Amino acid sequence: MRDKILDLVTRHCATLRVEAAEIDAAMADLARDPSGTGSDLVGRVHKLKGSSGSIGFTEISELCRQMEEILRAAQGRPRTEADLTEIRARHAMLRDRIAGIAPEHSTLYKRFA
Repeated sequence: MRDKILDLVTRHCATLRVEAAEIDAAMADLARDPSGTGSDLVGRVHKLKGSSGSIGFTEISELCRQMEEILRAAQGRPRTEADLTEIRARHAMLRDRIAGIAPEHSTLYKRFA
């Protein structure tokens, strides 16, 4: 079981990079149309929040939670420049964390290593 868990965490690191690219694309859509629904972005961030939390990448999960909260608060109304600034800031932090991600950053990995 230990090896399976460690492998799962390691594979999630690769998945994070793929999902980060998908979030980048959704952010580009939002940049082109700041008044759009952003539902694709919300969905992708929500998915990453849950999967990262389950695998023990708590910092990534928390950044996604913050980003999702800002996105959801702006649904149903025009996004302000402050909203967009906060969304961009969280996205930049998320990208930085994912770029340097390693299995050892997972609390689950640490428990079984």
